Amino acid sequence: MEEKYNFKVLLYIKKDTESSQVYFKTDGQRFSTDKTIKLTVNTSYGFSVVTRPPQIIQNISVMGTNVNTSEMTGDSSSLTYTFTWPSTGIQLTKKGKRDTLPIVLEVKDNGSLTLNLQMKFYKLEDKQHCTWGTPLNHIEFDCESKSGTSFIDIVKQTYR
Repeated sequence: MEEKYNFKVLLYIKKDTESSQVYFKTDGQRFSTDKTIKLTVNTSYGFSVVTRPPQIIQNISVMGTNVNTSEMTGDSSSLTYTFTWPSTGIQLTKKGKRDTLPIVLEVKDNGSLTLNLQMKFYKLEDKQHCTWGTPLNHIEFDCESKSGTSFIDIVKQTYR
């Protein structure tokens, strides 16, 4: 009998320097997902990962590189990890294209969760395009872990 375990992951992204808002836009069916997050190159971003109910995250990697996390707060209902990721060295996204930013969470006793975020990277000075769209508060991932597997499925993804 296969056992399932469900939990939520909330992902928050802010510009690290000013703690300013990040934006996303709805692209329709032109790309692999219908939402694109807009970031600038050569910018430091602050990420928060909240798990409900609390999950112990043993490792987080962005684009295949491990990041240093700090466990901020936790209680019986949630656990929050934060990390900084610099978009230094990232190429500008070509017109009409999208990039994928893979974030992999190693969740203790549940396996590996891959969050493939669809992105568009703009020039640092391009304030106009980067702030056009909907302000991103967070992305909510409804996750499901099945016994006997090492990967966690995303059942639903909601931009808020």
